[in-house]
Amino acid sequence: MTEKVLRQSDLAFQAQLYASSNPTRRWLHTTRYIWLMEAFRQYCPFRQYRLDGENNVQILEVGIGCAICTREIRKYCDVFAVDINPDSVEIMNGIQNIRAVQADITQPEFASRHAYMNQADIAICSEVLEHVADSRTALQNLHAALKPGGILILTTPNAWSTVEIAARFLDLPFMTRLASAIYGESVDALGHINRMTRRQLLSQIRSTGFEIVEATDTGFYLPLIAEFGSVAGQKICRALATWFAKSPFRWLCWTQCWILRKPYW
Repeated sequence: MTEKVLRQSDLAFQAQLYASSNPTRRWLHTTRYIWLMEAFRQYCPFRQYRLDGENNVQILEVGIGCAICTREIRKYCDVFAVDINPDSVEIMNGIQNIRAVQADITQPEFASRHAYMNQADIAICSEVLEHVADSRTALQNLHAALKPGGILILTTPNAWSTVEIAARFLDLPFMTRLASAIYGESVDALGHINRMTRRQLLSQIRSTGFEIVEATDTGFYLPLIAEFGSVAGQKICRALATWFAKSPFRWLCWTQCWILRKPYW
């Protein structure tokens, strides 16, 4: 287990997922990134503050990872980024428009400890909740960090999506070796300890006090077609993802994507 946790904290491994030689594997990760950045550009109020050349927007990113989102967001605004992994924090040190610190979003005193209570215009939490046991406290801290009317951009896997079902087999060492051989690149268990259904996450969202602005789903994995279908396989998975996302079977899509708002009162 320790080896797998360390593997998931490998930043080169994380970055490789967005540049995979397998078209479907690459698309599953990049389609989530594309959605996130489109949501950020839509809801970020930075344009309001640049008339005089100043930028007063406060952005909080929880979960730097390999920094694929952090590096893009900082082009628009200053970013306060946190991660529990010191390696993720280290790669951000010294980069313009970024302040990075090591922190645990599940600690009850997170918002007050980092002087971020009611300060953030936008919080981004992508692919984090599935890695922490106490996602309810994480959501409470994100709610506390936002200004009234602030936006949370949130993504996490659907518990019973085809990706997550298949990923359970990667806990078996021989399956990770087989998958690595098929893909021709590193494959590892996802390290997801808190897989939530839409209903489970919705319950936590509502109990925390967020308003739902938008909810959608992205990504779909079809075994064998994904591994051996090349570009045609990716197109099939993409077409099915579009269909499932608008159907009662949306939970088959890999990623839940949420736009949430902290109420003004």
